[in-house]
Amino acid sequence: MVFRLNVYNCYKILLVTVLLFFISCNQERPSEVKKENNHEVRAFQVKDSLGSFIGWGYDIYLDNNKIIHQPIIPAIEGMKSFKTKEDALKIGNFSISKIQNKNNGLPTISIIELDSLKILR
Repeated sequence: MVFRLNVYNCYKILLVTVLLFFISCNQERPSEVKKENNHEVRAFQVKDSLGSFIGWGYDIYLDNNKIIHQPIIPAIEGMKSFKTKEDALKIGNFSISKIQNKNNGLPTISIIELDSLKILR
């Protein structure tokens, strides 16, 4: 199957890009910090383009440098934020443990892992 870049597909790509931009720009300061070794995870509120609260996300820092910005739940279809701050921190800390086990490689989160950590309810 060949992917053709027609007007409809261009609009879809533009819409996703604009939505991601607005989600990433409309966030409050981190609400919680948990440090593990030289990594730390910070939860933040995710807001839509009108400033309405839509959920939680997390950032992972290494030596005070942001290495991961995660406003949506990884591995699932669509763009859904975490329902609770605790869920965002749980996956953020799980990601840190995966980073440390992979010698600072980027973590991947599967749907099975999300389900086992009771994120998908």
